[in-house]
Amino acid sequence: MLFEHLRVKNLQLENRIVVPPMCTYQAIDGVVNQFHHIHYGAMALGKPGFIIIEATGVTPEGRISDHDLGLYNEQQAQSFKELVTQLRTFAVPLAIQLNHAGRKSGTNDSVKYAPSSIRFDETMRTPNTLTQEQIKEIVAAFAQSAQYADEAGFDALEIHAAHGYLIHQFLSPITNHRTDEYGGTYRYRLRFLREVIAAVKSVWPKEKALLLRISADDYHADGNGLAEYVEMMKAIAKEIDILDVSTGGLLPIQPHVYPGYQLNYASVLKNTTQLPVIAAGLLHEYDLAQYALESGQTDLVAMGRAMLSNPHLPITLARKSGQRLLQQIPYNKGV
Repeated sequence: MLFEHLRVKNLQLENRIVVPPMCTYQAIDGVVNQFHHIHYGAMALGKPGFIIIEATGVTPEGRISDHDLGLYNEQQAQSFKELVTQLRTFAVPLAIQLNHAGRKSGTNDSVKYAPSSIRFDETMRTPNTLTQEQIKEIVAAFAQSAQYADEAGFDALEIHAAHGYLIHQFLSPITNHRTDEYGGTYRYRLRFLREVIAAVKSVWPKEKALLLRISADDYHADGNGLAEYVEMMKAIAKEIDILDVSTGGLLPIQPHVYPGYQLNYASVLKNTTQLPVIAAGLLHEYDLAQYALESGQTDLVAMGRAMLSNPHLPITLARKSGQRLLQQIPYNKGV
């Protein structure tokens, strides 16, 4: 099962292993550089089914740090086009994750923005509450970045609505205390995400897959749990093609982590939305990944940290299962 093909819209995946978006903090002025070519090239040589490029800011202050990638100007767009051109030679489908960090931005910009003026913790600056005009500007920025991503040649695009960043901040009642049409019940807290999705789809080709990453649990009684996220995702399921399921990040709370600890979230969302899902959370052992797929709890398995340790992990796991992935000729001697 781990090495079965999967097709979702334009994506034709040779196996079910996903390299999830993982920040590397190696960019200068948001521009792709040699590090990213080597880093993602190594991942592509390992033959995963799918690679999602790390969280990329849609505005300067929307980056998580000053060393994150950005996709809001022509120079950055050209650097991504060069990266995609190089990685295309390895025949691994590519997506990019677009993000705005909101109150969790660690850039040196003097002002941060969030749905409400509530800081993440005592070490971070208190954000300004976004005006409706500023919200519209950020929505437009997502669309502009999506257009750049399409022109760069990406096969798919992921909107980051997880891990406590701006879209997640709008979704949760812990961080969204607004009294206008962007706050209140979950249907109003969904408005910002819905506007981002609509803006992105206005420029993103219909034939290309659109992914959404969410945190399916805020890990706090005053926030959203799985039941609340199920209702929200059911409301927008027809607008996306793949749901990438994670948890946490909204608050400085460390969940209890163990192999497969997020698998139930993916399973419930898969069954309730009828969308293909990506599950994450220490699923890199072959038997566990195989079980997650065979039991129908997920369609794809993210293996992030394990791929950092061993970029050729898919080839290693294929050999363990008695299969062989078609790899670059110079590496065949190692098999």
